[in-house]
Amino acid sequence: CTIYDNLSEISIYDNALILNKKVCIIGLGSVGSKIADTLARIGVKKFHLVDYDIFLPHNIERHVLHWEDVGEHKTKVVKRLIEKIAKNVEISISEINLTGQESNLNLDTCLIKIAQCDLIIDATANDRVFNLISSVVKREKKPFLWMGVFEGGKGGLIARYLPDKDPFPEVIRAAFNQFCIENPFPESK
Repeated sequence: CTIYDNLSEISIYDNALILNKKVCIIGLGSVGSKIADTLARIGVKKFHLVDYDIFLPHNIERHVLHWEDVGEHKTKVVKRLIEKIAKNVEISISEINLTGQESNLNLDTCLIKIAQCDLIIDATANDRVFNLISSVVKREKKPFLWMGVFEGGKGGLIARYLPDKDPFPEVIRAAFNQFCIENPFPESK
């Protein structure tokens, strides 16, 4: 990915940087599903989707998926959604809990597929997943985005790691966590 020294240089239509890249999205919940939808709409054609969860009724209000998708695996329905949006897409999926009790072979296979992507996005807001993916992106020198919405919708976090440009992801996360400790949210009334 190209780095811009001046953010005013970036046009909303300047998506050529990502169109021929393979994007991995880990976590297809309220944030990850919307990222997949948006990337497909701007023309990204290659995806690797990772999630272990089933789409449940309580997910509907904040998700890009709909009631007819309830009971299905999120990877499969997000894949179908992308295929409805864009033609000639290449989508691979991994139905795996990256930090759960999975076989080493399944985990290794998934991590290899993640490492083969050009951009890796962690939308799980899970510290253990972040740590695992952080090790992959550092070793493979891959761009990395991670984000999460704070409980109760009181804000969120989005951060990036660009190899050879930014501090390692765990350093960025530690600085953010320290800032939050020093500047806590005011109590709700």
